[in-house]
Amino acid sequence: DNDTEGDESISPYISLAHLLYEEAGKAGSAEAWYNLGHLLWDRSCDDEETIMKAMEAFNKAVDLGDSDAMYFVGAQYLSQQEDDEAGYQLLVRAAHEYNHGPALHHLALLSLQGEDKDEFCGLLTKAAEAGNPDSLFLQGYCFYHGEDGYEVDMKAALDNFL
Repeated sequence: DNDTEGDESISPYISLAHLLYEEAGKAGSAEAWYNLGHLLWDRSCDDEETIMKAMEAFNKAVDLGDSDAMYFVGAQYLSQQEDDEAGYQLLVRAAHEYNHGPALHHLALLSLQGEDKDEFCGLLTKAAEAGNPDSLFLQGYCFYHGEDGYEVDMKAALDNFL
């Protein structure tokens, strides 16, 4: 089976990456903990022990101020309804302390579900200004159609789409 051969040939590199990320994390690198979390998460195949190790690595990155980890862990908590309040607070922290585009976008969508169009517009604008592609598209759509608190503005819509 070619898939197994490929996996076996790359396995030493994954083991080395795991070791290096862990060492860099222990030396204080938030990015290393975040990368280790993803390395474990992507290879977990729904194995609970590996998922727990991945979440431990992500949480270490969160503790060191990594906004991508805050967003990932927060979104996981919200999607699995494990701890909605903790998940929401991680998104808020990533969005407002680090201007994290995907976290701002996620919060904008949550505010729209709550039908708070002013908050939606403010968060979506911040996310688009942070360069989040999904936010740029959605804001362009809102400008084009004059929906969800936005007035029709074809120039603004075109600017967002381009």
